[in-house]
Amino acid sequence: MKYHLNPETHVDRIWLSLGSHALDLLNFVPGSRIIDWGCSVGITSLELSKLFPDCKIYGVEINKETPDREIFDVQNVELLIADGYNLPLIAKSMDGVFMMQNILYLLNYLNIDQLDLNSMLYSVANVLKEEGFLIMCAFDFFPNSRFYIYQVKNNAFELIGNHNGLNFPLHNEIGSRIAKVLNNIRT
Repeated sequence: MKYHLNPETHVDRIWLSLGSHALDLLNFVPGSRIIDWGCSVGITSLELSKLFPDCKIYGVEINKETPDREIFDVQNVELLIADGYNLPLIAKSMDGVFMMQNILYLLNYLNIDQLDLNSMLYSVANVLKEEGFLIMCAFDFFPNSRFYIYQVKNNAFELIGNHNGLNFPLHNEIGSRIAKVLNNIRT
């Protein structure tokens, strides 16, 4: 099964969702390692490879039938068929994790009390280095987008950027709950 089949939703979706100001917060240096968590077909992985050409991009997808293998022929992009909740990576080895659409979609449209955020975020929180970034974005064109950008500082997650363009009522509750879960995992 393939996801996100409408090609109009792929083009520049990171830039269109976050805007240039938010992207400026992400100071990835050459050689940085970035995960596209739940990469699906791989469109976000490809876009990350263009936005950060001197970085290594890892598209992580559990369904081996989903990724478009041609996308992963790009020099700085690698596909990892793995469970995103159980990442086969060394702790504190990644500089960034992008969660494009997946987790915020779940939190906005499902009963958040039924979701176990600890399980969802455990491996993500543990693979990020000190000063690493966690970017969670619900895909809508800026200024209507919803996103959170956290950075690991002193072994804790600090919210350094967010936006709630559609004024979702759960936005602040979700942001607070995510931060609490992330910081409980790191300590």
